Amino acid sequence: MGTADLKVIFGKGQKHELIVSTHQMCALMLFNNVDNLSYKEIEQAIEIPASDLKRCLQSMACVKGKNILGKKQNRERGPRFLLLHPSLSVSL
Repeated sequence: MGTADLKVIFGKGQKHELIVSTHQMCALMLFNNVDNLSYKEIEQAIEIPASDLKRCLQSMACVKGKNILGKKQNRERGPRFLLLHPSLSVSL
């Protein structure tokens, strides 16, 4: 698995460059068009093994510090992931 350099713009025009795994890049690029996605939607879109996808999403949503993604649990539909920075723009 490789890495990717992503150029992101947070909130008030703060530009940053993130070095992320290929799986993280694929997941983050999905959020360019929508504010939140279910685990199933992400799984269907990027088609990677479930263990890799869980690790990828946890690394962006479930760590101390500044998270990129937030997680909401819904008993009927399962977890949903949302951008914590609604105006985040991601490009390669």
